[in-house]
Amino acid sequence: MDGFETAALIRARKKTKYTPIVFLTAAYKSEEFRQQGFANGAADYLTKPIDTIQLINRIRSYLRFIEQEKQDNQELELKVQKHTAELEQANQKIIDLNK
Repeated sequence: MDGFETAALIRARKKTKYTPIVFLTAAYKSEEFRQQGFANGAADYLTKPIDTIQLINRIRSYLRFIEQEKQDNQELELKVQKHTAELEQANQKIIDLNK
């Protein structure tokens, strides 16, 4: 299985669908593979030799994005719960008034 097949498998699974994928390849095939990598859902594409510091910093950036998305989703869920409770209370008041 090559990297493109692996990326497709990662994207196909619900649990890993949004996992950031970083492709690493030799420079001599970089443009051809870069396009195919992004077409397969790559978040980034690096060529060898790999700059370790650059790779670590990019991974840290992805982790910050993921954490921010989790926080945003939690805040949104709390807002939905609050509005749902408010609607239920308003609905109950209407029901009580019509009795």
